[in-house]
Amino acid sequence: MLTDTSSPFGFTASHAGEPIDEQTIDVWELTAARRALALLKSELGNDGMLELLDAQRKRSDEYFARMHKESNGELRGAVNDFRVTGLTREEFVAWFRDHGTDHASLVAQHPEHYVIGGSYDEQGNLATMHVMELIAGHTPHIFLDIVAPDATEVFDQPLESDVIVLAGRGRLANGVEVARAFHQFTATADGFTARMCSMFPAALPDSAFQAHVEHHAIEWRNAIRMALAAKHASANPEHQR
Repeated sequence: MLTDTSSPFGFTASHAGEPIDEQTIDVWELTAARRALALLKSELGNDGMLELLDAQRKRSDEYFARMHKESNGELRGAVNDFRVTGLTREEFVAWFRDHGTDHASLVAQHPEHYVIGGSYDEQGNLATMHVMELIAGHTPHIFLDIVAPDATEVFDQPLESDVIVLAGRGRLANGVEVARAFHQFTATADGFTARMCSMFPAALPDSAFQAHVEHHAIEWRNAIRMALAAKHASANPEHQR
């Protein structure tokens, strides 16, 4: 039998006589990819990932140290604005701070969170975080010193009294500052708004900042959805049985 390869491409799928559209298959593939990645991250853990990506991490740390030097220490930001309903800023920020050492939720917030964790101070406040994620095609190991929750200034800027801030200074293992986070949350009548700003060496290409805008959208939507799910689970504990 001869096949006419000049025909336009076509693909159809079905099950039990019912069609399966390509969008549904795309969703199945994404779900499977998430499962596969979650399994690998869970089995390897932070230590396993650090060992696996050690050569990449060293190259990335060197690249970011060079970008810091070429930028003369100047940073610029990738900024997103979000509006959330059905969840208060206090509920979200409390959930985020409470999960600062929860590896499962932290790595699930973005596929390119390869290594991520945190620690608390003696008062129980989230004090530090560390992360290896894709930035400008590189995976530097960044250590973030978190600004205290009762701070009245961040990066020498006074804070407005009605804003909750998650912020910190990010450095490489050698102490070179290569990042800052400055995330602001404002209450609204039905939820909150958030402005997320992550800053990196100004000499990085424009594409790096656009890529981090995309990173923010994925990461924070997932985190907010997790916080909302936790709220619903707490309100309906019988559903967890």
